[in-house]
Amino acid sequence: MRRILADDRHALNAFRAARPETAKGKRLKRTATAAFRFLSAAAKQYLLYNRAAARGNIRAMDRYGEAGETLWDLAGRKFEAADNIGTLPYPY
Repeated sequence: MRRILADDRHALNAFRAARPETAKGKRLKRTATAAFRFLSAAAKQYLLYNRAAARGNIRAMDRYGEAGETLWDLAGRKFEAADNIGTLPYPY
């Protein structure tokens, strides 16, 4: 999980450094950046889930697991939206 968290942060920083010129590019940047933020937050929740599991804290495991799933789903939707933006037939 820590490796995924580090990879997400690297990808997020790479997207932030991009300077698109078109409206479509700016929208793609915003959407992809949000997706990587959600993915990074989900990885953090799953890391906390694993720590709670190691300690035997069932209630914390449930909370972290549900939060991680929600964030993972949001990230998936944002990635799908970014993919749809990238395949639009028009340039803007």
